[in-house]
This record gives sequence, C-alpha cells and structure tokens, in this order.
Amino acid sequence: MSQHARAAGRTCNVVVLGRLLEEGVEVMVVDRNISTLQDLKEHSKISSTKCTALNVDERVDKQPSLRGIVGVCGELLSYPLFNSSDLFNNAAKYSRPFSYLKEETDVIATLTNSYQHDLEQGLNVKPYKATEKAAMVILPDAAWARRISGVLGNELTNRYPNRMHLILSPKSQSDDAYQVSIRAAKNNPVGADTLAKKFGGGGRERAAGIECLLSAEIDTLWAEFT
Repeated sequence: MSQHARAAGRTCNVVVLGRLLEEGVEVMVVDRNISTLQDLKEHSKISSTKCTALNVDERVDKQPSLRGIVGVCGELLSYPLFNSSDLFNNAAKYSRPFSYLKEETDVIATLTNSYQHDLEQGLNVKPYKATEKAAMVILPDAAWARRISGVLGNELTNRYPNRMHLILSPKSQSDDAYQVSIRAAKNNPVGADTLAKKFGGGGRERAAGIECLLSAEIDTLWAEFT
C-alpha cells in the first residue's frame, strides 16, 4: 500500500468517526497522541507518561488489571522462555502491574537476562549476505536462535533503518529447511508481505514470514529480496 493509500485510509476513518460523533455516539479514544476531534471523551486527559494499557485501566475498569500487567511487561511476557499458561497464571495473581514487577523478581530477572543474552548472540552472528539496503542472517540450530528470530529482526531494523532484513532459523528436526522472519526497512516499511508470498508465506507490509524455506531456495530468496 502506498503512503497516499494509507493517508486516504486514515482520512476515511476520521470521516466515519466524525459522523458517529454527530449522531451523538459517545466515543472514548485512549491514545497518548492528542486528537484533533474535540468531541472525543477525555481525549485531552490521557497521560503521556503511561502506556495505553494503564490509561485504559484508569478510564474503563477504574482500577489496575491484567491488561496493565501485559501493557507494562508485554514484551518480556511474550518472550517464549516459559510455558505461556504458567506465566499467565502467575501474573493473574496480581491486580497491579507494578506489584507483579516487585514481587516476581526472579521471573522478571530470568526473562530479562535470557532476552538480553539471546539478543546479544543474535547480533554477533555475521550476515550471510548484506548490502546497504538489505541483509540476510542465518541463525544456528539452537533454542536461543528460535526464540530471538523475530526480536532480532526488529532490533536490526532499528539499528539499520535503511535496510530490509531476513532472519533465517533452522526448523526443528530438519536439516534442510528454515523459518524466515522478514522485516521491511524502517524508512521504507513496505514489501515484506509481497516477498513472503512468493515463497508460500504471508504477513503485513512491515513484517512477514515464511514457514518453510528449503536450503536450496536461500539464494533464490536473496535474489528476490534484493
């Protein structure tokens, strides 16, 4: 989708929202960006120092909730180190996100240390191929590599905003296939989904993936990539 198309989509949303407001529908937008539509409920009272989840807690539930915990700790809680059900049940014991952070120091420390260690290992892997506008990284067959593939793509995109990135992770119990995480360049966030679809994958313009890429297709993928 072009920048013009995205701008048109945003304009369309504003038009529809304006009609709802004219009809008397009460709309509350919880966003740290101040809206230009003056009829939006409480739009000017949203704290820019709190994440959206905490702002929603204060206005909808009137008290802290699991939503707040996920909002504050979301990136760590989504890191695939522990069983997700066990992690949820552990977090569900707390109503306040900062109580969770204070009491579950061992869990948070384990997640944080593992995340940082995995990321450092990923960043130390030399790209298989790289140009000014694109880079391909092939990770080793290791648990840490499978955990970090998506996060590594995001980190590299932030560090090299003019590059598109391909992160290949060996599929479990397979010597001849890879999972591929694709991240479009931060300064040109399009094309990830188009590339993925050519190899049976899918996703969004900014981020996409390929479930199974054969080793013999790696160089073909790079040729399409660049």
